Amino acid sequence: MDPTEYLVSIIGPIVTKPEEVRVTSIDDDMGTLLRLWVAKQDMGIVIGAEGGTAKAIRQLVHAYGYQQESRINVKIMEPID
Repeated sequence: MDPTEYLVSIIGPIVTKPEEVRVTSIDDDMGTLLRLWVAKQDMGIVIGAEGGTAKAIRQLVHAYGYQQESRINVKIMEPID
């Protein structure tokens, strides 16, 4: 499973519109950046109270990257209407 699929597998079950989850991957010398888009109504779910859910998602993806011997970061993007 690649990092993009891993992030989708985490996000899909917690959002109300999993079909609108989109993840892109950008690789550079610093590692991999995963950019995440979800439906506007799901932003609150993904971010969580005081950013707790977003922090947990980032920690899970970081741990996955550690297992794969790579650095992976997640950026939650603003939804596009």
